[in-house]
Amino acid sequence: MRIVFRADGSHDIGLGHIYRSLALVEMLNDQFDCLFLTSRPSAKNRNLIKAYCSVSEIHSLSPKDEPAEIQSVLRSTDIVVIDGYHFDQQYQKFLKSTVAKLVMIDDKADHHYYYADLIINHGDASVINKYKKDPYTKVLAGFKYAIVRKEFLASAKTERQMSNVDTVFICMGGADPFNITIKAVLAALKCDFIK
Repeated sequence: MRIVFRADGSHDIGLGHIYRSLALVEMLNDQFDCLFLTSRPSAKNRNLIKAYCSVSEIHSLSPKDEPAEIQSVLRSTDIVVIDGYHFDQQYQKFLKSTVAKLVMIDDKADHHYYYADLIINHGDASVINKYKKDPYTKVLAGFKYAIVRKEFLASAKTERQMSNVDTVFICMGGADPFNITIKAVLAALKCDFIK
């Protein structure tokens, strides 16, 4: 059985969707054949994905044209996992009518998920009630469903001794179009205990 992952990444939107999907590829690669679909990736992103699974590039400039392009790639037995904010209801409907199962990785719960068979959200489990979904849609939410890369899982198992905390690590993801990082850094520097 094959799982097809669909996510994008760039300087504008960051790499979170790609990395989260690749973490899932890493977890499932032994049991499934995995394929990654991504729109016009940079050479760096293409090589990153190739380190985990095969990659197929989407050339369509408009999301509305994409279904016609990927129709020949998809199989009726595929499970498709999508991670991104631009997959609207029409796109979901196309996938649901084309493949066996549709899985959505989501962290917003802000619109109707008409066609997803499964939604994975690493936020608090109380988010389950916020989803507008069909009765057959299952939601996996909460920390136990966090999609985490192996490096971070291994690091979490390492016992650490901490005596004095005087530094802070601030990361807003791969893209910061609203300059939130600098605001967080300036606020942190006002704290006496942070050097």
